[in-house]
Amino acid sequence: MKKWAVAVLLLLAGGSWACHTEKRGSRISTLKEFEHEFADPSREYRTAPFLVWNSDTQKSDIDRAMEELKRVGAGGGFIHPRMGMITEYLSEDWWELCEYTLKRGKELGLDVWLYDENGFPSGPAGGLTQEAMPESYNQGHSLVMVRADTMPPMHPDYTVVLQREGDRFEDITDRAASMAGARGEFYIFEKYYMKPSARWGGFPYINMLMPGVTEKFIEITMPGYERHMGADFGTWVPGIFTDEPHIRPDVGATWFTDLFERFEQRWGYDLKPQLPKLFDEIGEDWRKIRHNYRKFLLEMKEERWAKPWREYTDAHNLKWTGHYWEHAWPNPHVSPDYMMMYTYHHIPGIDILFNQYDETRYQAQFGNVRSVREVQSVADQMGYPRTLCEIYAGAGWEFSFFDMKRQADWINVLGINLLVQHYTPVSLKGVRKLDYPEVFSYQLPWWPWYDYLGEYHARLSMVMAAGEHTNDIVVLQPTTSAWMYFIRGENKVGYKIGQIAQPFQEMVTALEANQVEYDIASEAVMAAYGSVGGDRLHIGQRSYRTVILPATMENINRSTYDVLQAYLDNGGRILLFGEGPQYLEGEEARVELASLLASEGVVRLPELTVEVMNRYLRNDRIRFADDVAGQGRLYHQRREMQDGQVVMLNNVSDTESISGEVILAGADVLAFDAMTGKAAVYPSEPAGEGKIRVSYQLYPADHLLLYATDRKTSGYPPAVLETDLKPVSPSSEISVDPD
Repeated sequence: MKKWAVAVLLLLAGGSWACHTEKRGSRISTLKEFEHEFADPSREYRTAPFLVWNSDTQKSDIDRAMEELKRVGAGGGFIHPRMGMITEYLSEDWWELCEYTLKRGKELGLDVWLYDENGFPSGPAGGLTQEAMPESYNQGHSLVMVRADTMPPMHPDYTVVLQREGDRFEDITDRAASMAGARGEFYIFEKYYMKPSARWGGFPYINMLMPGVTEKFIEITMPGYERHMGADFGTWVPGIFTDEPHIRPDVGATWFTDLFERFEQRWGYDLKPQLPKLFDEIGEDWRKIRHNYRKFLLEMKEERWAKPWREYTDAHNLKWTGHYWEHAWPNPHVSPDYMMMYTYHHIPGIDILFNQYDETRYQAQFGNVRSVREVQSVADQMGYPRTLCEIYAGAGWEFSFFDMKRQADWINVLGINLLVQHYTPVSLKGVRKLDYPEVFSYQLPWWPWYDYLGEYHARLSMVMAAGEHTNDIVVLQPTTSAWMYFIRGENKVGYKIGQIAQPFQEMVTALEANQVEYDIASEAVMAAYGSVGGDRLHIGQRSYRTVILPATMENINRSTYDVLQAYLDNGGRILLFGEGPQYLEGEEARVELASLLASEGVVRLPELTVEVMNRYLRNDRIRFADDVAGQGRLYHQRREMQDGQVVMLNNVSDTESISGEVILAGADVLAFDAMTGKAAVYPSEPAGEGKIRVSYQLYPADHLLLYATDRKTSGYPPAVLETDLKPVSPSSEISVDPD
């Protein structure tokens, strides 16, 4: 059986659209609702590019940009000041442009989203934060460790001075000035200041863990938006984007003024004599010190960045969205636990850069299954219906419609349902051309035809926001294990981070490739939202029957231990790969953990094989044939509806087709064409026990979208099946003529 017509070539169909006014956030849960919205998606499902002001922006620039976004099927855009901007940020001219943009958005039926920064990363307000609050940057960002066998003259930036005797360190900071010239083994912890940058108004980046910095940032940036746009917060101004806020110094260990006081309150001991263990493997407890330090930094980033922003956006009816530098996992220097940070966003998001598909590296971009599954898992666990991806940055000027479709399909099938194209600029003059192209604007020769993709993206985003995405399996992420081995700026344990991360990346990629339906769990999220009910582990709004402990999970937190113990006591099941964790909160606890893992519900397995997946990890609502033909790469997502289930199949390969069979729970099946918005009856045959058998063929970068209904359907035409589709060759050589 061949695949229903979903064109590989994208310039075959088009359409127009009208603005919808349906209530935002209502779940599409029935075939009738699905079919109506799929034909002509509301603006909330449509793409929202960065609307970049990177010049002396005029109202005429805004008119042209927004009219073009409307024409190509976007649902709105994010006001984003960026490199090259001449208009003064937060000036009266700025606010006049913001008001005008909102006015035009209402006229055109486009949402006007906000962006919290002048440039990126978030926090400096283009340097206004540092100008108003010098202590946000001028007290240092980190501590650098310097060893000396002769005590040098004391310097104001020497924050902690230790003298070593064996594995013991004595804090001699108070008397170090009088010891200049003394011989011994000294460890000096010196403040490091990040370098100034034009990106931040000529200041260094902020130290966002300093008390009050985030509040000052909000105080500087948001009152103007409240005055000029606040009446439309939550409607025409849905929310605000935060971009890559981080606690990463260039070198050393993150520091802030009340670090030692707050750390001792949290852990009950003085961090100062333990500082060398953040840099060297000294003594017996260096894993514990590093674990506690990273956990503390996570809690401080929550307290001093995420909570103020979440409280502000809740109070002002704004959806908080954006992304962190999630590709860096498991390196904790930007955010010790990205999944925990997602819980504070109303629309958690990620960024996918470039256009090189790579499933193999744990810090890859396009192809990195883990980074997308993390954000969808948190959204499902928290009950957030939307997930965002800033997409296409750095893909290059040669980026084609085929590439755009391929990357977006992959993002969609993994659960993203709001695409933010990077970006739509008002200018491409001069150096602006170098700012992470591709761009999405009238300057590009293919722009007149981009509406085909605009409609296409809107429909798939709607699909991935419909119904409920529920999985029965959860994989615990070994984030806290990596905390024990990370050293900023040194490579000697870099291999250990990779030894923890790479097998985990391979595990989740293998689960994906074998069509296993699963979520990922963060220990921090479990600590905040985990519980046990009967023989199921609950994380927020999701419930799991099977828990997977990956082979590289060396450490678990005490909160994780307690939840897993209760889960096993109630008849839960853990699939354990490898030896199992040996550390609790960074402290060796082999006996205690061995007792936990000796429970009857723990199944020890040497490796993740197809046989293991077939025995323990299959979902009865969907079954794939083992003999998938071709060399493509198949992905799928399944969403439960009140009257059936929606399944998207995607072949991410750009060269090879793939075909096979899938058995679905249901009585009938419809195929929905994301290029046309139409539905048709897809061929199927009974498979017994309330199931149907469906054959599929997917061409390169192709997908098939099915709605398996609980009852027989009527009134739909039969699907037209195409065979032997081939790319159309160019009719002539490409020529370029200057205008």
